[in-house]
Amino acid sequence: MAVNLSALQLQENGLAASLQHWLARYQVRGERLVLEVTETACITEFDTAFAVLRDLRNLGIVIALDDFGMGYSSLYCLDRLRHLPVDMLKIDRSFIATPPGDAVMLQVVSAIAGALGLPVIAEGVENTAQCDYLLTHHIHRGQGYLFSESLTQPAFEQRFLHLQTP
Repeated sequence: MAVNLSALQLQENGLAASLQHWLARYQVRGERLVLEVTETACITEFDTAFAVLRDLRNLGIVIALDDFGMGYSSLYCLDRLRHLPVDMLKIDRSFIATPPGDAVMLQVVSAIAGALGLPVIAEGVENTAQCDYLLTHHIHRGQGYLFSESLTQPAFEQRFLHLQTP
């Protein structure tokens, strides 16, 4: 399950301890939770973000850098981002919204992610043409309405909680 983490939540004292409590209470392994944090939130308070993300990753929680390429992607910021404890980059839907999308940006993001050893996830994948376009640019992960519409909690439970995963 992926959950957005706001810049304010990233600054909260005890965030890792709180999440550790909830993971234990519901017997969920950390790697089953992906926390998505924006590039902007990480750069504006880099030292705090680094410490919190490190603590979250120590719990096994997966960290995704959300909206990559939309904020502070200068070379200085890219140097700082490479030190953050993140597991994947998520690119904004604007890069793929209308095929052929923005091929140059996809190539740049793919190259950066490859250099950092991180997978890329494309947001806002709504149709097979966009999916095919991403595959031609070696982006093999996506999220969006092509895969599932937004779900209420009861709809989520009905659709997914019956699945057995290791």
